[in-house]
Amino acid sequence: MSARVNIHHVNVLVDALEPAILFYRDVLGLETIETPDQGFPSQFFRINEEQQLHMNELADERPFRAHFCVEVPDFMAVLQRAQAAGAIDVRPWGRIRRLPSGKL
Repeated sequence: MSARVNIHHVNVLVDALEPAILFYRDVLGLETIETPDQGFPSQFFRINEEQQLHMNELADERPFRAHFCVEVPDFMAVLQRAQAAGAIDVRPWGRIRRLPSGKL
């Protein structure tokens, strides 16, 4: 395969859109971008110049451990904002720990 393959966007479902927007915008620092009317509450975010996060408030089954990971320039600052916002949930994976790659 000669063409570069990229992820354009990741879609996540949330139970309540407004608190999710506050987390992804104010804690992670993602920019909200124009979001088309989809017939249900939604918000799109820019991750970088090529990638987006699409968020939809829809009733649906959600796997307990499904996730995606983003790298941020200052992990500790984001962690502190997430802790202050009460957004840390250790139930799916346990405590926060360093991965074998050295990443937290």
